[in-house]
Amino acid sequence: MAVSPVFSASYSGLFKSFVDVLDKDALVGRPVFPGLRYADVTVLSVRRLGRPRGARTTELAEGDMILVHGTWPAVEALSGSDDVLVVDDPDLVRRSVPLGATAWRAVAVLAVTVALLASGLVPPAIAGLVGAVGMVLLRVVRPAQAYRAVSWQTVVLVGGLIPLSTAISTSGAADLVAGYLVDLVAGGDARLLLAALFALTLVLGQVVSNTATVLIVTPIAVAAAQESGVALAPVLMLVAVAGAASFLTPIATPANMIVMNPAGYRFGDYWKLGLATTAAWFVVAVGLIPLVWPTG
Repeated sequence: MAVSPVFSASYSGLFKSFVDVLDKDALVGRPVFPGLRYADVTVLSVRRLGRPRGARTTELAEGDMILVHGTWPAVEALSGSDDVLVVDDPDLVRRSVPLGATAWRAVAVLAVTVALLASGLVPPAIAGLVGAVGMVLLRVVRPAQAYRAVSWQTVVLVGGLIPLSTAISTSGAADLVAGYLVDLVAGGDARLLLAALFALTLVLGQVVSNTATVLIVTPIAVAAAQESGVALAPVLMLVAVAGAASFLTPIATPANMIVMNPAGYRFGDYWKLGLATTAAWFVVAVGLIPLVWPTG
């Protein structure tokens, strides 16, 4: 069954009057453009076949995607409508709303979790579990919501990559790559090793998930630190920081991919700002980490 244009409620929701006035027949063929206000709704962007239409006027066809701005009440109504297909789950979009009645309970659980992590009273895994259970027991979230909030793809990804990381370490591959890195920076300051590890992590992190990158690079970094006599703490912190430098491609991190389609970005758009951000990230990481965690 064909549906009328797809609507994204990524920002604030939709006005109820929009649902009341715009039915399927009224939508198809209607000229719209970014900035158009109709029935108290502002059209932010229009996309057709995955491509942004820009500022030009577009006569809507079935399957077009429209990003609009409005209030929350009509989002639920749109979810049950046969005339339009809401792209974003209203429950997920509502996460950006102001603090509610359970917000302070959530803040309290967060504070306890951070205190447990910072104090080292319990292992990090136990601290995280305490925080998760506390959110459910204090009714900040329902058990079903907590279950749905788990990123099972990430759990499976990390679980599958742990054996790969172990294999890199035990097979000698980590020592081999680490040897090349140490030879490359031989005779130089410890910051040269940090810079080389940053570059390795950065390159891998732009084409592979940053979670996977850290798991792959960690055994190499450990071997390089042991072979060069550099302390382990700054090396591993460098890998953690470099793994988060996912600015140059849309596939480097899920956040980049999420905003790609709604904003109409292309693959090559990310490096334009990402290159400057990465350079600043590199300078701060390599310059600051040895000051906090001595390399000797």
